[in-house]
Amino acid sequence: MLVAGHLDVGDASVGEQLVERLTVPKPEDTLNAGADPHLGSTGYSGQGSMTCNYCAAVTLTDAEIGNLLAPAGFRFIERIQGEVRLPSLPPYHSPASAGPEHGRFDSHQDEVADVGASDMADKVNASWYRMATEFGLFDANREYLLAVNHESLGEDPDDEPFTVWFRVRLLDGWDLVGSEVDLLRSGFATLFTARFVPEFTVASLDGRMMMNTTVWGNGTVSTIVIRP
Repeated sequence: MLVAGHLDVGDASVGEQLVERLTVPKPEDTLNAGADPHLGSTGYSGQGSMTCNYCAAVTLTDAEIGNLLAPAGFRFIERIQGEVRLPSLPPYHSPASAGPEHGRFDSHQDEVADVGASDMADKVNASWYRMATEFGLFDANREYLLAVNHESLGEDPDDEPFTVWFRVRLLDGWDLVGSEVDLLRSGFATLFTARFVPEFTVASLDGRMMMNTTVWGNGTVSTIVIRP
């Protein structure tokens, strides 16, 4: 269920101050034992499990989260209170392990980028937007849902892993890669490069599709859509 209402993200300086309160671990700390390497920091496991790429020093407020997302062109609308509808996948399947029979669509071959390539940012941005538009991520106001793992928001890391969903709006001038927003950062990519690489999950408000931008074990990054 989606909760109505808008939140003011407050003074943009809050986001700048907040960066000093975030810590980034060593690459070997970014993956849970036994985690699917295809899912990286914010991959959907089919059971709501996500992996932390860094943990905030304190629990982040909605205003702080909004300021952190703003450089990417993601306008914070609200935190979702309640269940989020997602496309159905068989048990123990994730977008990375799903097949065409489950409604999986992948980036075109020429859109798959090496994380160290000079054109990585252009390819990731272009592929993400093409697939978001083609497969119906946005509503009429270009709004959709963004998933963030609970540890990245400063929740207790000893708690059972869970995903927090936020309603956001894509603004003009957005940039997934150049903005280097930590909430979208891939922990898995640090095994291949020190540069910023995004890895995150989004879903349409109507629950008909979801998208997972994913870093793979061969050091490439691409986007998967699930739309049965």
